[in-house]
Amino acid sequence: MKCLHIVYATDSRYLFPTLVAAASAVLHASDRRRIAIDILDCGLSETEWASFVEGFRRQLGTDFALTRHLIDMQAYDEFKAWHTSRGIYARLDIPQILPNEDWCVYADGDTLFTSDPLALAEVFDPTYAIMGHLDDNVDIPWYGEHGFRLHPETQICAGFILLNLDWFRRNDGTRKCFELLSHYPDMPYNDQDALNIVCEGKIGVLPDNWGKFTYNTNRETVPGCFHYVSDRPWELGTNGFLPLRGTDVIWYRIKALATGADAHSCPTTTKVRYFHVWAKTAFVKTVVILLNALPGLRGRFSHNLRRTWSDAFISRFLPRS
Repeated sequence: MKCLHIVYATDSRYLFPTLVAAASAVLHASDRRRIAIDILDCGLSETEWASFVEGFRRQLGTDFALTRHLIDMQAYDEFKAWHTSRGIYARLDIPQILPNEDWCVYADGDTLFTSDPLALAEVFDPTYAIMGHLDDNVDIPWYGEHGFRLHPETQICAGFILLNLDWFRRNDGTRKCFELLSHYPDMPYNDQDALNIVCEGKIGVLPDNWGKFTYNTNRETVPGCFHYVSDRPWELGTNGFLPLRGTDVIWYRIKALATGADAHSCPTTTKVRYFHVWAKTAFVKTVVILLNALPGLRGRFSHNLRRTWSDAFISRFLPRS
């Protein structure tokens, strides 16, 4: 029975979101025995790891694999940090970390599965070196300034990718990425740029629901995997006028299943703060609905509601009990 390896790189700062992210994969899996969660440990203490494993197993059981891979972070000292961390570079070493696997899923801690991850076995195409979600931010003058071609139609985000590990080993992909990073320390998106350049011509674009950026979600969104690239539901109240969005609610409900704790709080936001944000959102939503009902204003504010979803719609993205 072949397992699907889902790999996360994390340090102490991102450990809790990563716990929720990894739990979402297990909770949605149609067969947990075929799920292997690989944690690239980029600076966890033994106490943090023990607590992570104990809580994870207590809530989700033991019928899936959970493996810790200690990462030598000094190997990345020469490269610039991304949001204070160099953990992103660990994903470039996955072909060697999982030497017996042909491919895997790499996911950042700010992702959340909303559908069966095992369905990705039907999405993976071995003719590609890497597959990912199309990146919105394709205006990158650095490419032309340094003699590289930018391909907006295949420029992918590295936060949720299917890695063809066999291709990387056969083509020395990891070494080529690190050599690029050493030669061009000013790459704007670090290892993401290196991957897009090294894999040029061998990049597949995932269906939009896999790695879907949450700021692009609406009532037509299909379950798959969310990527909270600009939203941080675990830090509620920091992302604009209507902060309690449908994607936030989904994260908190899966968080409750993953931890057994209250559905309306987490280590970075209290229950009081959650309900404060909920009340603010409900008030603004009511005002928008009333404004839309006024003659001459009908429909003018409806775009403000595109990411506040009903419980019935939210249920589509939650694990089946």
